[in-house]
Amino acid sequence: MPSVMGLLEERERAARQRVEALQAELREAEAVWERFVMEPVPAKVEGVRSKAKRLAARGWLVETSPGLFSVPVGQGGGS
Repeated sequence: MPSVMGLLEERERAARQRVEALQAELREAEAVWERFVMEPVPAKVEGVRSKAKRLAARGWLVETSPGLFSVPVGQGGGS
């Protein structure tokens, strides 16, 4: 039977890997944003928000809180 400390270390290692993966995704998103250099004007923000809402309604995204979207668990990384 694994020790409690071993389980905690395993969870911490998994959490660190997830954080590193999210940081890499953030860097990639920032690079994409820089390529498009869209000004955050209300019309652009509303267009992106409405598209994200549509994707959430279709199950491609999850709206975790108002205006904050993420990929549903178990659906990331596919091509």
